[in-house]
Amino acid sequence: MKIIDLRSQSKSDEARAGHIPGAINRPMKADLGPDDRFKPVAELEQAYRELIPTKDTRVIVHCRTGHRASQTFFVLTRLLGYTNVKWYDGSWSQWAALPELPVEK
Repeated sequence: MKIIDLRSQSKSDEARAGHIPGAINRPMKADLGPDDRFKPVAELEQAYRELIPTKDTRVIVHCRTGHRASQTFFVLTRLLGYTNVKWYDGSWSQWAALPELPVEK
């Protein structure tokens, strides 16, 4: 399983600073070119191939509030054909608010 954190960085003004243990950071804007349009599919394929071993690997995408993660969910499932992607809509806001959940700094 791969967890991808789409936040540009962990912010200290959140309930808790840090990230979900084991999460890989890939800012949402990394999928966009200078014109704010998606990069070419071949470029996206290469970038995600380096993060996710196979197209059927279980992947969970999240960000701070769920909005940015929706873009990456679209990229992975609709543009790149990944088949086992889940979108954690509670995202970091929910995770960080629950003190019993672990956080990596």
